[in-house]
Amino acid sequence: MTTAKASGGEQPTDGGRDVSRLAQVFAPEPQGFILPRALVLLAVFLVPLIVLGVIDKEQYVLSTTFGALFVGLMDRGGAYGYRVTGMAAFPLMGAAVTALGFWIRSTARPA
Repeated sequence: MTTAKASGGEQPTDGGRDVSRLAQVFAPEPQGFILPRALVLLAVFLVPLIVLGVIDKEQYVLSTTFGALFVGLMDRGGAYGYRVTGMAAFPLMGAAVTALGFWIRSTARPA
């Protein structure tokens, strides 16, 4: 961070906007609890739990929960088309790595 001498001492030249992204994420919001956002998060995490429970595939709940969490965390906002391409790339890469893991396991020699 560069500084410039001012009459009262050293002032940051960036206008004091040198706040880390992590501090911005965890900063307290003045509006407090946002019910619509909470309901969306509840749906995003509960729908896979219910669907996977119905089809008897509970072992995938943790994977889908973390997948939804990481896709939500990587969403930077902006235009819809830009957001969709970025968010679609992440699960596709995860699916490719998972398929590679299953392929390696199926071709491995038994000990």
